[in-house]
Amino acid sequence: MADRTDPKNRINRRHILKIGAAGTVSVAATLLGGGVGYGLGNGAKPVTTLGECECECEWEEDIVQLQEKIGDLTELGAVPRNLAKTLSERSLNVKDFGAIGNATTGDQAVIQQALDFARDHSIEHVVFPSGVYYVDAGSTSDGSSGGIELHDNVTIHMQADTVIQGLASNATHSNIFRAKNKKNIKILGGIIKGDRMTHLGTTGEWGHGINILGCEHVTIAGTCIMDCWGDGIYLGSDPLTNAPAKQVRLIQVKCSNNRRQGLSVTSIDGLYAEYCTFSESNGTSPQCGVDLEPNTKFGMLKHVVFMNCRADNNELVGFLVQLSRLDATSERVDIQFVNCRTSGNKYGYCIQYCNDHVKGSVKFVDCTATNELWNGFLETSCSSLGVETVYRGCAAYACNTENNTANTGAFGASFFIREDSRQPRTTIGNAIYEACLSVEDRSTPIIRRGFAISTAYAAIPRHVKYVNCESLGESISMFEIIPTAENIVAKHDVWKEIDSTANTTVKTRHLGFTHTNRGSSGEIRLTLPPAKENYTFQFRVEQGHYFNIAPHSGGQILGLTAAADTELRSQAIGASLALRGRTDGNWEVTRIVGVWEEV
Repeated sequence: MADRTDPKNRINRRHILKIGAAGTVSVAATLLGGGVGYGLGNGAKPVTTLGECECECEWEEDIVQLQEKIGDLTELGAVPRNLAKTLSERSLNVKDFGAIGNATTGDQAVIQQALDFARDHSIEHVVFPSGVYYVDAGSTSDGSSGGIELHDNVTIHMQADTVIQGLASNATHSNIFRAKNKKNIKILGGIIKGDRMTHLGTTGEWGHGINILGCEHVTIAGTCIMDCWGDGIYLGSDPLTNAPAKQVRLIQVKCSNNRRQGLSVTSIDGLYAEYCTFSESNGTSPQCGVDLEPNTKFGMLKHVVFMNCRADNNELVGFLVQLSRLDATSERVDIQFVNCRTSGNKYGYCIQYCNDHVKGSVKFVDCTATNELWNGFLETSCSSLGVETVYRGCAAYACNTENNTANTGAFGASFFIREDSRQPRTTIGNAIYEACLSVEDRSTPIIRRGFAISTAYAAIPRHVKYVNCESLGESISMFEIIPTAENIVAKHDVWKEIDSTANTTVKTRHLGFTHTNRGSSGEIRLTLPPAKENYTFQFRVEQGHYFNIAPHSGGQILGLTAAADTELRSQAIGASLALRGRTDGNWEVTRIVGVWEEV
C-alpha cells in the first residue's frame, strides 16, 4: 500500500473530481485504505479521510464575489445561519439550515432547502457533518418525488461516519437521493442506508439509495449504500425521453445487503467503476451484485468499464449482463470487466438472453471467480448471431461448491455455455476463450469439467473458440462439447496429450489434444467421431505397435485414403498425423510425419 505520509502520495481533491469516466488513470488505488469523507463545515478546507490517515488537500478554487450575482439578500427566502461565510467560501453546511443529524429528528425538509439554496445561488459544495440524518424517501414510480433531490453543479460532502437514513415506510418506490436530467453531480463519502430493516410493507422492489435518471457527469466516490428495499444505486434513462445517463464514475463505492441489486444499470453511455464492491444482494430477484439490463430496446450499455471491482456473496450473480430486450435496431453494446473478482455467489459472471443480431461485445479480461456455488463463468441462451463474448486470461478456482452435478444449469463446469428453456434460441455461442484456466484443488474433486457446452433443448452451439486454455484437477474432462455443436475450435501452442492403451472412440472433450499409444502392449484402434468444421486432433506413435486411426462409420479421411471406412495405421515410433474436420462430415489430413498406410 502506498505510504500516505509521503507528500507525493497525497490526494488532490480536484484531481479526483476531474478524472474522466473512461480514463485509464486510477485514483482509486490510493483509496484502498478505507472510506473517503470530506469535511467543509465552518469554512474549513476540505479534509480527505483515508482509512486511518487524514491529510489536508490543496484548496485551489478561486474565491469569487457571489454577492453581486445574488442581489438583494432580502429576496433569498430560506438562508443559512452563516450567510456571509457560505457566500464567500462557496460551501454550505446543512446544519446552518437547521439540520440536526441526531438520529431522532426528520431532516429532509431543511436538507432540501439547503440544496435548493445552493442551486439558486451557485454554491458548489453542500456539507453534511458527522451525524445520522433521517429522510422520508417515499416516491412516485417515475422517481420525480420523495427523498432528497440533487441539483446541477452541486457536490455533496459527507464524513465517513455521516449517515443518511431512510425512514421506515410501506412505499413500493423510494429514493434517498434522486436526480433526473441533471448535470455535474458529485456525492462524496458517507453512508446511505435504506429502510430494509424497518420497512412496513412486503411488496415492491424499487426502493433505491441513489436514483440517477438521464443525468450527465455524475461522480460517486467513497460512499457506502446499504440496506435498501430495492437497489443501492440505479442508473437509467429519463422515462419520457429515453435519454440515458452519461459519463458516470463510481470510485471505491460499496453496496451491501440491498434487497434487489447492489447496482442496476438500464441505460447508460459512459460508466467507469473502479475499486467498487457489490455484496450480499438478497431478497427479491434478480439479487445480483451488478445487473446491466436494459428495460427496452432503446436502452444503452455503451462505454461501460468495471475495473478492479468485487462482487461477493450475492444470492444469484456477481456481475450479470442481461440483454433480452435488445434487438437488431438497438445501440451497440460495449462492456468490459477488467481484473474483477467474485466469490460466494451462485454464478460469478453471467451474460444471458442475447437475441439474434444484437451488435457489440462483452469482454472479461483477467477476471477471477472463486468458490461460486455453481459456475464461475456462464453464458445462457446467447445467440451465436448476437453479441460476441471474449474471455481473456480469466480463471475459475474451486467452483461448483454446491456440487449440483445433475442440474443442466451448472453441469459441474467452471466455464459453461448453455440454453435456458425460458429463453430458447436457434443457436447459441459466439464466444472466445483465450488463456483461461479452471482449477480444482480440493482433495475430493467437485469440478467435473473445465469448459463445457451443453443444452437439453434444441439450440445448436456455434462459433466457440478455445485458445491455450487449461484445466487442472477436474474429475471428468477439460472439455465437454455436445455432438451437435458446430465450428468449435480448440488450439494449443503446446499440444496436450492423452494416452490410449486399448481400442476406444476419440471424444470431443479432447478437442485439440494429441493422442498417443504410449503404454499399449499391442495394436490398438482409435475411432474418430463424426467430423465438424474446425475440429482438430493429432495422433503420434510412441510404442512400436500398430496405431490405427479409423473414421466413423461411413466417413473418410481425405488426402490419404481413397474410400469411405478406410483406416490409416503406423508402427513407426515418432510418426504423427494431424486431422481437421470438414463441413461435409469427413476428415482431412493437414500434416503427416513418417509412414502411414491404408488398411
